[in-house]
Amino acid sequence: MADSTNTFDLLDINLKKWIYKKGWHDLLPIQKASIKPILDKKNDLIISASTASGKTEAAFLPALTAINADPKKKGIRILYISPLKALINDQFRRLEEITEDIKIKVTPWHGDISANRKHKLEQSPEGVILTTPESLESLLINRVGWLRESTQNLDYFIIDEFHAFMGTQRGYQLQSQLNRLDNLAGHRVVRIALSATFSDVNAVKSYLRPGSNVKCELITGSKDQKDTLSVQIRGYDLTPEEGELETIKNQTLPKEYDQVAKDIFRFLRGSTNLVFCNSRFLTEAISTELQKLSQKNFVPNEFFPHHGSLSKDLRESLEARLQEGRLPTTAICTATLELGIDISDVASIAQIEPPMSVASMRQRLGRAGRRDHIAVLRLFIPEYTQSTQLLKTQLCEDTFLSVAMINLLLQRWYEPPMEHEYAFSTLLQQTLSVIASFGSVSAKNLYELLCKYGPFSICTPEIFMKFLKDLGEKDLIVQLNDKSLTLGLEGEKLVSNWNFYASFKTPDEYTIENDNRKIGTVPLNQPISIDDTFLFAGRGWKVVY
Repeated sequence: MADSTNTFDLLDINLKKWIYKKGWHDLLPIQKASIKPILDKKNDLIISASTASGKTEAAFLPALTAINADPKKKGIRILYISPLKALINDQFRRLEEITEDIKIKVTPWHGDISANRKHKLEQSPEGVILTTPESLESLLINRVGWLRESTQNLDYFIIDEFHAFMGTQRGYQLQSQLNRLDNLAGHRVVRIALSATFSDVNAVKSYLRPGSNVKCELITGSKDQKDTLSVQIRGYDLTPEEGELETIKNQTLPKEYDQVAKDIFRFLRGSTNLVFCNSRFLTEAISTELQKLSQKNFVPNEFFPHHGSLSKDLRESLEARLQEGRLPTTAICTATLELGIDISDVASIAQIEPPMSVASMRQRLGRAGRRDHIAVLRLFIPEYTQSTQLLKTQLCEDTFLSVAMINLLLQRWYEPPMEHEYAFSTLLQQTLSVIASFGSVSAKNLYELLCKYGPFSICTPEIFMKFLKDLGEKDLIVQLNDKSLTLGLEGEKLVSNWNFYASFKTPDEYTIENDNRKIGTVPLNQPISIDDTFLFAGRGWKVVY
């Protein structure tokens, strides 16, 4: 067996040339450790390390070496799955550079990619595809024949930000999709998961291939590396006047949040930072206030919003500015920048109000301190100090929660994913999806694919039969004369809606346009009428039609 001192020699010669051109003197420990097991293709693999620790290269350098060693094999050879389109776009740029000399085609495939580009891949499937679970669901329903033909020589699944999928409906969807693709390809495809660190990394093995005896190897980052965390918590007294709590519900921030914006302007201007908010509304309100402060002080604006409702162009222009690093830039963002694009020089991470979880805080902090291993966290915590709930006032609940989460973070404790769940909503989606793929399927084959050998293993045959009976009563499925199941009228309506591809609920939205250019969307649950004004993309807008 090759040891870590000579595994570098196992890589493709053109990939070694790329490494030399990058000026790397050596591979990182996790990159060395991953080469042999990935080339062997015997076991699944989880590569767990902190953000910016070389996980992408650890997976792709040996995987690309393996597929380039046998170029006569046609079709898709590597399927990369990411939770975010922004991360796919970032990885595409990196992989284009890596594969320049080995001539392996890399194709991003998601909702923002042109139909022409997708058509070219359909005509000649090859190389690496980068996609999301939602786009993969669409392929499984609408292009199942093409998938079967193009995945016969599929070697690897590479799942990025694996921790973001675990224990979620989207995670069960992905587990089911990988099992279905194994079935289509006619062989077991090696699964490689890239993930942030876990408090108990051994406990996550079963999530990668549930209910299987396939061995899963773990490669973890160095525990010797010492990172430093600098923390500042700033509190703000919120003393709402009579009726002001009602205005907060109606999407108006208390006046004390102006001081939060002033402090962000004072501390962060002139450097690159990420400021996380727990809602799109707060993101827009704070970024708008910061832009007003820039105008008032006659300085260039450095503060820009980033969230999922903004148009692709607006999001990508800010992402490009962050990556280039030429100008000081602070993104006021939701979780959209918690994962994803590689930003190398983030001075600090800020959070307005407590983060949603310790795991989320850990992921966000991983975006800073990449060069000197010193991460800076600034927490801006407004508190209602005159609450009618006396205990809540005395505790300063949000400050107490923030301190407790930092304490748990220092102890390397993160919320574990739910171990067992029926996940009936995702089982429903996958049941209809499989039926839609093939036209009709027997109940026995459905159970074996989704439950017996799939992720819904705690669903017994008895429960599954009751489940199918309920679907039949709702006209989601009907039984044919040969006893196989096909979609009912309501099932066809459901599957034909593009929202069906997502395992989570997506709200109905207004599209916002200015000068015939889409700038984003807002949910329909916020009533908008002619002459209404609202904040969006860091600016004020008025509805004209």
